[in-house]
Amino acid sequence: MSALKNKTAKKNRILYVILLLLVLGVLCAFIFLLPDRQNNTENDTKTEETEAPDTEKYVKIEAEKTKNTESKESVAAETEAPASISVPVGVTGEVIKESHVRENGAQVSLKITKPVFSEEQYGENAMRLNDLIELKTDEVTNEYLKRTDSSVTDTANEEYAYAYEIIYNDKGIVSLLYHIYIDNGVKRTLSYGSVNYDMNKANTFTLSELFGEEVEDIHSKIVEQVSAMISEQPDNYTVTDKEVIRVLYERSKQQFVTDSESITVYFQPGELCENKPMELTSFNIPLNSLN
Repeated sequence: MSALKNKTAKKNRILYVILLLLVLGVLCAFIFLLPDRQNNTENDTKTEETEAPDTEKYVKIEAEKTKNTESKESVAAETEAPASISVPVGVTGEVIKESHVRENGAQVSLKITKPVFSEEQYGENAMRLNDLIELKTDEVTNEYLKRTDSSVTDTANEEYAYAYEIIYNDKGIVSLLYHIYIDNGVKRTLSYGSVNYDMNKANTFTLSELFGEEVEDIHSKIVEQVSAMISEQPDNYTVTDKEVIRVLYERSKQQFVTDSESITVYFQPGELCENKPMELTSFNIPLNSLN
């Protein structure tokens, strides 16, 4: 009997030890896991704290983007708006001078005075106008270059020149009157031409486009008025016959400039005044007289 009790007590002690070990194991696990949980909580808090400033930064960036976009759209709107012509127009003068001396000592000179329209102010209009002017000046430059070739041995001095005048119209029209002077050592010539440009439509135009279907009637009225002005001072002209004036006008009827109140038509030097071969003949006609 005593042996059985001892055996039972021994078994109970073993169970107590096992239970104690289990309790100690649970306590140890709790002690080790608690710091990790605290660390995770702190990390989560820190993450939330760091994310908050990023959100504010994002909002600021988006606001700045919106502001920049609105600013760019505003600039684009201003750029795309039709250029309204002002007086004086944004133009600078450019002067190109060149000279060549032949082996025989004869000098050939070139002088180009031309307007350069501001691309910053007038964009595509300025580019087109400058290209048109370049085409006209190239005619003079090419003639000059021909005469500087080494095969040319003429002994007379020669001169080639291009100059211009600008006439403004407050409706967005720019008229350019250019004149070309050539002295090739044998003969001196002076000729004129014109370019009329509509800054609103971004193209050149003629009298036909200016007056539309009534242009033929306009041409007749111009001839009538030119003839009347000549008849008032017949001694200043060698041509006074209206039909001859009409024929000469037909040759150069596209040579004109216009401002806000009038149109000026041109005849080449010597056509109406044979004794004045180096003078341009022009007639200024009020626009309201042509309506």
